Amino acid sequence: MYLGVPIIADNSGGPKESVGEGCGFLCKNETEWAEKMYEILTGAKKNLTKGRKQVINKFGFDKFSSDFMEGICEVSGQQLKESKSSKVKGKKSTKS
Repeated sequence: MYLGVPIIADNSGGPKESVGEGCGFLCKNETEWAEKMYEILTGAKKNLTKGRKQVINKFGFDKFSSDFMEGICEVSGQQLKESKSSKVKGKKSTKS
């Protein structure tokens, strides 16, 4: 997905969380797999370019470090400090 390649995955477990609309397809059976492969290979489905953005937003370093620091602060009972630069960008700082 990070490379912008459409994904075809089983409609269960992890792919249900990671393969979103515009990134690829979740298939329930062999027929759906074959249909989606055909659509991708023939160019019938061209609007499947959201994968890279979704990977960065859900699983990228900024998201991971932000979630990690929020978890640490929650466990320790401390608040996450915001730096001046993060307030401008609208993001919380990952430094404390």
